Amino acid sequence: MSAIATRELDAARALHDACVGLHDPGTPRAWLYRELVQNNVRGVLRQLIPRATALMDQHAKGSVEALVDDFLRGPGMRSHYMREIPYEIFAWGKDRLASDVRLPRQTVTLAAWELYWFRVRIAERTPRPEHLVDVAPHLSLVLESPALVETFACAIHAWEDDAPIPEPAETILLGYRDEKEEPKLFVLTPLAAAIFRELQQGSALAHAIPNACKTLGLALSQSVLNDSARLLADLSGAGIILGARTPAAQ
Repeated sequence: MSAIATRELDAARALHDACVGLHDPGTPRAWLYRELVQNNVRGVLRQLIPRATALMDQHAKGSVEALVDDFLRGPGMRSHYMREIPYEIFAWGKDRLASDVRLPRQTVTLAAWELYWFRVRIAERTPRPEHLVDVAPHLSLVLESPALVETFACAIHAWEDDAPIPEPAETILLGYRDEKEEPKLFVLTPLAAAIFRELQQGSALAHAIPNACKTLGLALSQSVLNDSARLLADLSGAGIILGARTPAAQ
């Protein structure tokens, strides 16, 4: 474990222990524990989803503080890692945010996007196999990791502050990091996303495309094959397809 991760773990454990003071008003210095935990968790949430919390501050003053306070009084923190706490808060509170009529309708999607993009930037890479072979239809592929696929309610990745609210339109994103550790994005069609998920699960090319078509209720047409070829070319060009597993490793 790195020194940064160790410090983060120690800090989160201290906050976790301090939560005792939130649930037991009779605990000495309960008010101090409460203030410590609330301020730290609010700070982490604002760091990970700065644009979403800015919308909350603008349109529903005090809603960030109320969300954190109610979360801590309710389910509370389960993770010992500070950076995981905003994900727990969002999973618990996203329906509440969606039903808050004071907030713009893109607030929940924006928060989901910011959490996703943070995950793309910090997720650990999976060690690559030592031996790779050329891509072939009967072999499963080795893909760069992290490569995260997520579906959003609109093209939130392209939305800028103060721009018109994006129109609802299912948008599937593939986030990854290049060889320089720069985060990058592909916008995928439903077919491309289904094929990519099949490849991630270890399906050989010869099975990934038909399986994706079956999932989507599509015929395996020449148009599908052409789209699949373009997807594979794009993934290879981006360095996401690293090669294929040796037959012995299938």
